Amino acid sequence: MIIGDRLRALREEKKLSQGDVEKRTGLLRCYISRVENGHTVPAIETLEKMARALEVPLYQLFYEGEEPPQLPNLLKRKSSEDIAWGSSGKDGRYLNKLRRLLGKADEEHRKLVMYMTQKMARPASTAEGSFEQTLVEVWRQALVKNADAVELGTKRYPVRKTPKRRLRQVDFVFNGKEVRGLEQNPETKSRWAQMARSGKKVMQFLSKGRYVANVVDGKMNFYGRGPRTSR
Repeated sequence: MIIGDRLRALREEKKLSQGDVEKRTGLLRCYISRVENGHTVPAIETLEKMARALEVPLYQLFYEGEEPPQLPNLLKRKSSEDIAWGSSGKDGRYLNKLRRLLGKADEEHRKLVMYMTQKMARPASTAEGSFEQTLVEVWRQALVKNADAVELGTKRYPVRKTPKRRLRQVDFVFNGKEVRGLEQNPETKSRWAQMARSGKKVMQFLSKGRYVANVVDGKMNFYGRGPRTSR
């Protein structure tokens, strides 16, 4: 069955024009014509729109019978217990062996095995470490070490100065997201500026135009979700 022929047959059976389908679906008439003539294959979302416009269930676009097609007898599905790892076969034998060995181990070795298992189960961290560790490291290199560039793993990000205030600024990438570290302007009225005036080293961090966190003398502070435009 060609889907375009089926759509045209259903439309004509309902005594609808392509213009009527256009109004009901929001699709262009030229596109409807291309579909009916087999020049393009519509996506399933488009077929759902057409089915609603033709006032038929979606399956009737692919099936010419009056009643829904009969489902074949499916094999009995396995339960979650049947498909669980270690329930049978080679995996089951390995799990039983592991249980016996753990049963013979003392408490100290069991704790060591559990610790290593937890470490292996965690998602692999990026070369730069966690987000919090990365921000603190950027703060340390830029404001404490006065580095010309911040090194995160194998990447180097230059430390620049803003044109007017000469505040240190570094743009870097964490997990594919662009982040900017900006030295706190001590001349604003915020409490972070007050800390900067008192001699503390403060760096603000922005992502997508929002302040997400700051680091004050090595201490991490996260902001809420609301947008912040100035600090």
